[in-house]
Amino acid sequence: MREIKVRCGGQEFQFATESSLFSPNQLDQGSRILLDSIRPAENIRTLLDLGCGWGAMGIILAKLYPDKFVYLLDNDPKALACTEKNLKLNLIKNAKVLKGDVTYSAFPQKFDLIITNPPWTKNISVIPFLVKFARHHLNENGAFYAVINSTYRLEDQMEKYFGNVSTVSEKLPYKVLRSQNNFALANDLLESIQSTLREYKILPDPLKSQYFLTDSAIIDRVVGLAELKRQDVVLEIGPGLGSLSQKIAEKAEKIIAVEIDPQFRPALNRLPKNVEIIYEDFFKLFRTKKPPFKFNKVISNLPYSSAGPVLFKLANLRFETAVLILPAKIIRRWEKSNFNRRYIIQEQFNLSRSFFYPTPDTDSVVVKLQKS
Repeated sequence: MREIKVRCGGQEFQFATESSLFSPNQLDQGSRILLDSIRPAENIRTLLDLGCGWGAMGIILAKLYPDKFVYLLDNDPKALACTEKNLKLNLIKNAKVLKGDVTYSAFPQKFDLIITNPPWTKNISVIPFLVKFARHHLNENGAFYAVINSTYRLEDQMEKYFGNVSTVSEKLPYKVLRSQNNFALANDLLESIQSTLREYKILPDPLKSQYFLTDSAIIDRVVGLAELKRQDVVLEIGPGLGSLSQKIAEKAEKIIAVEIDPQFRPALNRLPKNVEIIYEDFFKLFRTKKPPFKFNKVISNLPYSSAGPVLFKLANLRFETAVLILPAKIIRRWEKSNFNRRYIIQEQFNLSRSFFYPTPDTDSVVVKLQKS
């Protein structure tokens, strides 16, 4: 272990480092660019330095912003030892070191701001886990900043998990990217949903788990995950009022929507001509292994009361991609399903129950299934 001096933000710092850690002799250029890009607002109370190494970024921010509390997370024992010593060397009281592996660890804390300088050359496979961890541990409207070599397409991962990404700064060979956890309740469709229900005297049946998405941005994101092409034929199970159907119809050749409840017929009649509605019980329609019609993709906000049986039925069908909105509690049952052998299952993002009308008694998760 050796000690180095660093000047940043007009202040002097002293750090203990180890030769096995990243940039042990100086504060690297990428970290400096990231620190220059951050000005925590007054309402930012908690920060996380994700993959903190010897703790430079987190400790500098803790000293420059004494009204904030900074957490420093890493899994390397040498990094943690250096960071603990560096807190003492720089007389930092508003910070705490956390040990954890982001590939499986979960923490009860959520943060207003998360920063990372990921190991894009040494351990590139961990980067998607860092982004996913950040998404699940940010408070509402919290921000995630990452600095990375300009040649690495971190934007794709950040767009996948956050639905947004912007370039804050670029000084070759580095760029600083920012995503925001802006899934604040928008409910821009709520008024039209309630109006349609009144107009056609439709009474959502909680026993049938009839819950409607109230946010158009979420619908756009769900449909976008299917990467639709004009020649695609999409199966939708339980279209309800047709909000998803409308968006799918703009991108696919055809939708075949299976709806068991005829009270939705007046609302569904307003959909475009490339939407075919079959008023039938999904399980009766697909009672054999051979489907009654051809399709290559599935997009559905599945009725929660039958989501489990529908998933097991889908396991015996053939399709390229499925994007499904499911109750969060059903995820744990997947280990026993046939999907593990036939399809790759990827959790995309969580959905608060507040994005639905009427409000269900559980949160949801959006998943993507693809042929293995």
